[in-house]
Amino acid sequence: MSLRPIPLKRFARPSARACWLPLGCDGAMACLVARQTFKQRRGGGRLMMHVGVLEIYLDLGSLRSLKEKRGIIKGLLQKIRLRFEVAAAEVAEQNSIRSSGLGFSAVGNDAAVLQSRLRKIVNFIEVDGRAVIGDFRVEIL
Repeated sequence: MSLRPIPLKRFARPSARACWLPLGCDGAMACLVARQTFKQRRGGGRLMMHVGVLEIYLDLGSLRSLKEKRGIIKGLLQKIRLRFEVAAAEVAEQNSIRSSGLGFSAVGNDAAVLQSRLRKIVNFIEVDGRAVIGDFRVEIL
């Protein structure tokens, strides 16, 4: 029996989890073939997912109010979300006028690509010039 990608239908067995079967087939052998075909398409049966996390602390200089700070942080986070397709939020120093802690995360199947994307965010903030980077940490989980 060949293990090539074939159209599948949903087949539910009573008192068991649902599995995917080739069209026109029933039985345990067909279910085994369908699972092997799915594993072949997934790359060996194991999904590779990496989560990249960036924590960055910013010095905002001499601002006069939290309203000014919110304007800078909100604009920066929005630009980064759109440009780099990451989740972003202010996670620390929310009540401090002169500093801020930002968190970014991204999910992907290649750790090197995630590392590069998060480093580009750091470079973007440095070039932007509205804030000075105090400290940052990149982690790939």
